[in-house]
Amino acid sequence: MDAAIEAARVFEMEDFPIVTFRNTAIEPGYAARWAREMEALVSRAEPFVILFMPDRPDETVEDRKLRALWLKSHKAALSATCRGLLTVEPDAQARASAAQEAEAMQKAFGLLLMSVATEAEARELARSLLAA
Repeated sequence: MDAAIEAARVFEMEDFPIVTFRNTAIEPGYAARWAREMEALVSRAEPFVILFMPDRPDETVEDRKLRALWLKSHKAALSATCRGLLTVEPDAQARASAAQEAEAMQKAFGLLLMSVATEAEARELARSLLAA
């Protein structure tokens, strides 16, 4: 396993190819580590899905910008391995709002983005996406 993956702090890798984003990783300046870990994931050349759990803290504008630039510049490689980004959002209204935002992000980054109500639903959908 890649050293960056073994030392991952942004992503929980124990259930690879289902990868879980650690909410505790979101602190000012984390995007550089996020980018290194994303590069390690993509370089494995194995399909994976990333899960995002509820109650994520806000990130800085700088971190959001760096991540968006990375996603755009790695769009082709990422879409070849990442089968989807799944957000767990228990609130139905917030899920509906996220679905609208996901359409624009899917076009920009070439990735499937979906919001579901529970972690169990996200894991089931992730297994389905990986099997397809």
